[in-house]
Amino acid sequence: MFLIFINDLEDNIVSVIFKFADDTKIIRKVTNATDGLQLQQDLDMLCGWSHKWHMDFNFAKVQDHAHGNGSTEYDYSMRGRQLDVVTTEKDLGVLMSSNLKVADTVMRLTVG
Repeated sequence: MFLIFINDLEDNIVSVIFKFADDTKIIRKVTNATDGLQLQQDLDMLCGWSHKWHMDFNFAKVQDHAHGNGSTEYDYSMRGRQLDVVTTEKDLGVLMSSNLKVADTVMRLTVG
């Protein structure tokens, strides 16, 4: 039932969204300021969705994790709170570090 409730979460989002249970990831390749701005706009749209449906993200679990040597670093925020930047992330038992050869920015958003 929860998945039916959140099935419109990615409407109008340009970046890639992955959902698993109450875990949401937004992924976008960020190589310039335009890419960084688009990711921030997508985050703002997610915040708008969460406010509309009274499903706040758990900001204690929201992280900015950039992968790749060529990743361009930007500061991202949700509802005026700057996201914590991490260099490693454990996902489904796999440890991901920031020195991978891809240049995607991955953010994990948890509803609830």
